[in-house]
Amino acid sequence: MVIAQDTTMNEMAIIQEEWGMEKKEVIGAYMEMDESKAAAFWPVYDSYAIERKKLGKERFAIIEDYANAYENINDEQATDLTNRMFKNNIAIEKLQLKYYKKMSKVVS
Repeated sequence: MVIAQDTTMNEMAIIQEEWGMEKKEVIGAYMEMDESKAAAFWPVYDSYAIERKKLGKERFAIIEDYANAYENINDEQATDLTNRMFKNNIAIEKLQLKYYKKMSKVVS
């Protein structure tokens, strides 16, 4: 079980890293920032990406817990998983708002 979880977490890290890199390239291509704006923007974006990845890992853990409990899930477990997902969704929205404000200050 530990080996399977470790493998799953490693695969998830690789997927997130690759997706993050591709996303960063797309953002850079479409935002068309001059060097001074880019120099101010990318550190803020990188901080956002680090925090977003943490929340993404939490979301993945919730989904994995659901998948593991699926065949025998009881009402208490279902409620717990649902509440965890709501909290994760709220945390993601708060993170987006926080960084929207930060990014708005460095780029128009």
